Amino acid sequence: MKLGILIYSLSGGGAERVVSHLTSYCFNNNIDVELILMNTTIEFELPKGIKIHFIEKSQGNENGIMKALKIPFLTYKYSRLVKN
Repeated sequence: MKLGILIYSLSGGGAERVVSHLTSYCFNNNIDVELILMNTTIEFELPKGIKIHFIEKSQGNENGIMKALKIPFLTYKYSRLVKN
């Protein structure tokens, strides 16, 4: 089984903590898991060997309008990543 998890970043927060626990669980149980992030911030410990894909390397304080304008481009990059 292969699992891809898309989340904005792994900065502090509840959803981010759940993703870090989920990736560790999958890795320890031989489930092929890959993280897909849009921000380079990672504040949680991840197992060595987890594949991380950055479809964007945005800043946390980016303007909301700029984020909205990037949605079609990010959708395209994500669809190409999933197909591969």
